Order: sequence, then C-alpha cells, then structure tokens
Amino acid sequence: MKTTQPSILIINVHSTLNAGDLSLLEATIQQLKLTFESPRIIVSANYPEEPYYQENEIKVVLSPWWLCGVSKNWSIFKQITLWLLGSITSLRFKGRLAPQSWQRLLKAYSEANLVVGVSGNQFYSGGRYGWPLPLTILSVQIAHHFAKPFYTMPQSIGPLRHDWERKWIKSIYQKARIVFVRDQESLNLAQSIGLSTDKIIYSPDPAFLFQSGSSTEATRILQRWGGHPNKPAIGITILANMGRSLKPGHINHYYKTMVAIIEKMTMILKAQVFIFLQVTGPSEIENDRTGAYTVLQQLNSHTVDSVHIVDERLSPQLLKACYGKMDLFIATRLHSGIFALGMGVPTIFIGYLTKTRGMMKSLDLEDWMIQIDEIDAEQLWNKITTAWIERGERTARLAQQLPEVCQGAKYPAVCIAQDYQNHDR
Repeated sequence: MKTTQPSILIINVHSTLNAGDLSLLEATIQQLKLTFESPRIIVSANYPEEPYYQENEIKVVLSPWWLCGVSKNWSIFKQITLWLLGSITSLRFKGRLAPQSWQRLLKAYSEANLVVGVSGNQFYSGGRYGWPLPLTILSVQIAHHFAKPFYTMPQSIGPLRHDWERKWIKSIYQKARIVFVRDQESLNLAQSIGLSTDKIIYSPDPAFLFQSGSSTEATRILQRWGGHPNKPAIGITILANMGRSLKPGHINHYYKTMVAIIEKMTMILKAQVFIFLQVTGPSEIENDRTGAYTVLQQLNSHTVDSVHIVDERLSPQLLKACYGKMDLFIATRLHSGIFALGMGVPTIFIGYLTKTRGMMKSLDLEDWMIQIDEIDAEQLWNKITTAWIERGERTARLAQQLPEVCQGAKYPAVCIAQDYQNHDR
C-alpha cells in the first residue's frame, strides 16, 4: 500500500553533468515514485543552477556544499567560516538566526516528511584534512535536528583516513532509520566503525535498473564520430585528473598505461576504440575530456585513426545504448561499467577509491577489475585479452546474473516506504 503524497527531500546530489550521478538521481526519483503515491520531490543539489532541474521541472534547493562556496571555489577559510555559521544557526536555532541564503534549504527540511540520501559515494576522505566532508555530514545532521526520518539509497562509504571521520559517520548513520550500502567494502567499513547491523543493508546499485536509450540513435552517434559498423569495437572511459582525490603519480602512470593498452587493442585485436565522456563537469578536474585528450595526444600516429573520442555530452540513456554496441568495455568511471554490464557487455573495471572493488566483490566479479594505484600494463592487458577470448561466455554469465541483481536493486525504495509507513503510524 502506497503512502499518499509525502514530501521527500533528496540530499547530497552532486552534478547532473556526471552521467553516473544523474542516473542515480533519476533512478532514486523513479523508485520513490513507484513506492510512494504522488510524492512531492525536492532535491538539495551541490550545483543547483544546472539547466537539468528547470528543464525537468524538478524543485531544487541549495545544498550546504553550494552555500559554503565549495562549488564556487571560494577560499578554504571562507568555506569553513560559512560552514560554522550555517551549522550553529541551523542546528542550535533551527534556522531562526540563519542567513537568508540558508532559509529556503532549512524550510525544505522543516516541511519534508522524510529525507533520503541519494545513492552514490559522498562520504569519503577528500582533501588533506578531510574537507569538505563536514559539509556532506551537515546535510544529514540537519535532517536529524528537524527530527525527520532519514534513509539512504545504496551508497558507498569511504575510504576514511581519519578517526574523527569514522566517529562522525557512525554518529549520523546510527540515527538513521535504514542505511543501504551497495558494495562489500562499505559493508565491512560500516561494521568496523560500530554501526548496528540491523541498520545497514546491502543492495545493488540502482543504476542497474536504468533503461538504455535508442539503439538506432546510438549507431548514428558512433558513425558520426568515425565508427565503422563492421569492425570490432572496444569502449573506454578515461578518468579526469580528479585533483586531490588521486595522487599525481598514480594518475600519470594510469594515463601512460592507457596509451599502451589502446595501441595494443588497435594493433593486436584489430579493434576500433571509442573513448566516451561519462563526466563533463561541473569542474575541470572532474571533466573526462581532459583525460581523454591527454591520452589521445600520446598515441602513435598509426593508432590515432582507429581511436574515436565521442566528444559530446550524451544523456545517461544514450551513453548506455552506445556502450551496448561495444564488444568489450574498459571502465574507469564506475557507472560507465555498470551501464556496460547492464547491456550484457563484458567489462574490465579500473577502480579508484574503494567503491569499484567493493561492488565487484559483491557481484563476485573481482577478477574483472584492477585498482588504479596498482595498475600494471601487462596485468591489465592479460585481463583484456582473457575477456576478449571469453566474451561469449561472459555475456552469457551476465545474462544469467543480472536479473537477480536488478530485482535486488528494487528493494531499497520498497523497504523505505514500508518503514516510513510504520514510523508514521
């Protein structure tokens, strides 16, 4: 039985220019609409001015991330000052003394019937001292302060470098109604920091439920960027430099490795290679175009003609449809790999942070990945050639495994609705 017309605030939404983030937001909204009757959805976004929200008539409010200037690259001193001011006025006085810019956000919390954390990987150590993690934590603290039932859709947690981070995450999630995690590494971390096992539930990433776009349109896109319909195709996503999230030595070695791998795929496997832009913003350090062209510029002249950068911003639906045209996929962006798997395409993952390794463990596909800080050209090439030889068997394995994964991905929204109904009574 559906709960009628609740107001649901979805928090910690990053950017719609990240196709993975956007697919998770859309999947979250879709699943909540299936389990609640006529819910009123409000989104608290780190980049609320992106056109997507207005184009899709989604009500959006500013997140603490935006209000404290992280999205606008204000100085760290100014960000921390605004965070302290926002925290004190929001948590001590429920917004009565808060700056005008915070009032709309706090009103959204006050009027919400429940607060839901969007699926993703928001709670991990960022900069040298863990900033801006406290801003993401604040978004949950406000929900607790207004005594709102708080849930999360399937998330990754970590890595966490500092003890204070672990204690703070335990504090905010111990007060949650239910926390869904999407990978084994996060489940292990949640248990290690002392979260109650009855609050932490594993469920697959909601992006497995995401529908692909037009196959015909995908074919036109690939041909527009130089693709040949009768030649084997391998798709790749190449990571941007990611600023402080990755060490410069690791990212530079990764780029050199990708150059060597692409040259081998074109020369030995005789394949055309498509480089896709899974993420095109919101900042340059997140824009995969920089990584793609860094690699392209280092390729030898004989390889370049067989490499096609699909240099346009595509919807998650069309990206997934394009990935479905590939014979093999090499994914550094997690959700590009999830899209490819969902289309039955054998995929090798290059993991960063801990979310990829954790997800592949949960799917019992850990042999299909390598960690970016452990990347070795020979080892990666061996994984690729094995997958190339076994692609028929791997496609069959995915066809057998994915229906159960997709069914599991539907569970969180149903569970949230049932728990909220019981709580509401």
